Amino acid sequence: MKASPKQLDALRELLNIGIGRAAGILNEVLSAHIKLRMPEVEILSAEEFESKIDQIGDGVTAAVRLGFHGPFKGTASLVFSQDSANKLVNILTGKRADDKDFDDVKRSALSEIGNMVINGVMGSISNMLDAQLNYSIPSYVEQEQAIRSVLRESATGQVILLGHAQFYVTEHLIRGEVLLVFEIGSFQGFIDALDATIPETRPVVG
Repeated sequence: MKASPKQLDALRELLNIGIGRAAGILNEVLSAHIKLRMPEVEILSAEEFESKIDQIGDGVTAAVRLGFHGPFKGTASLVFSQDSANKLVNILTGKRADDKDFDDVKRSALSEIGNMVINGVMGSISNMLDAQLNYSIPSYVEQEQAIRSVLRESATGQVILLGHAQFYVTEHLIRGEVLLVFEIGSFQGFIDALDATIPETRPVVG
């Protein structure tokens, strides 16, 4: 499904508001100076997304996932490559990948960060689109191309909203991917709610 330039602008603004709120919470909870932005947003079919997976998350990736349902239904995820995940954890905790307890610290830190970012994004969507959403318990997965786990086995008909998130932490740039995977037939409801927030273009009276 293709989106108009106005819809893409509205999506970008909506997601940036959400991750901006998440950044404020992260700074407060983690006592770190984190800036978050999402300069690029794409709407992809499952087939288009599959063709991009190697570029987005080749190798081991870490993902935090949260199911949502209401007027529209799907899964929200925050995904990091292994390098980005390890770098972010090192900056925030001082732990190194070769430390004995690094895996436990990593799981805990990324789960907390993922929950805050996803909740910021979904909270923004819920508030601005006036949509009452319910959520599942968040989960964390780290494996070879964990990014694939955001798609169901039968992905035909799913629509993926892909936001390329940028984390700026103490002058370091770390990239992650925010993914909203809408189940079959659910994305149109999301777009309809989004369209209701976009002001109509009115002719200029001279």
